[in-house]
Amino acid sequence: MSQQPSLKPSQRFQTSKPLGNDPRLDPKPSTSRPTGIESYLPETRSGSTQGNYLDRYPEKTNYLQQPGFKFSLLRSPHLSYFCQSATIPGIQVQALERPTNIGMLPIPVAGHPEKDDFEITFLVNEDLSNWLEIYNWMRSITTFDDYDEYKDSNTHYSNAILMTLNSAMNLNFEVEIKDLFPKSLSSIEMTASAGTINPIEATVTFGYTSYEIRNLGNQTG
Repeated sequence: MSQQPSLKPSQRFQTSKPLGNDPRLDPKPSTSRPTGIESYLPETRSGSTQGNYLDRYPEKTNYLQQPGFKFSLLRSPHLSYFCQSATIPGIQVQALERPTNIGMLPIPVAGHPEKDDFEITFLVNEDLSNWLEIYNWMRSITTFDDYDEYKDSNTHYSNAILMTLNSAMNLNFEVEIKDLFPKSLSSIEMTASAGTINPIEATVTFGYTSYEIRNLGNQTG
């Protein structure tokens, strides 16, 4: 039996294969280690510690402010001046169920969309001119007492524009409500027991065909 040559103490812990380029196995400290925030970022698919990770943050982090808006209803200029609040309509998609084989759960699919009503609140001025703008508009699109009040259908609709402002009070984006008409107008409550004189507010709800949101931030800076 042949005897294996004995190794010197300095040769007993040497490996026959190189460790490669893996910095975790390399006993020498790496001089290309990133410093700062790059060392804490996860690697992307491209292998970079930065990649598109920082692009996930929004460019603008300021929040939308409620008082920063302007409203204009082409048919009712007095109401537009006294407007106190306006809602950007929401939208829902009805969920439908598609039947499957026996014993299996139905598959939910998207159905037709539904839009919320457009609603604004305004202060009633002392001559009721802004409240009467909506009141007379509603009488002209239907019959209250007789048919003489009914107007041509071309005058039933109007457009409105709701413009929002950014933190610098510049135009941010606008919402154009198309072909709207009043559906309901709140009543005016008069009371003699009020301790303080508060302005009277009224609410009007509109139906419409569609609305479009346009970004104006890039145009106004």
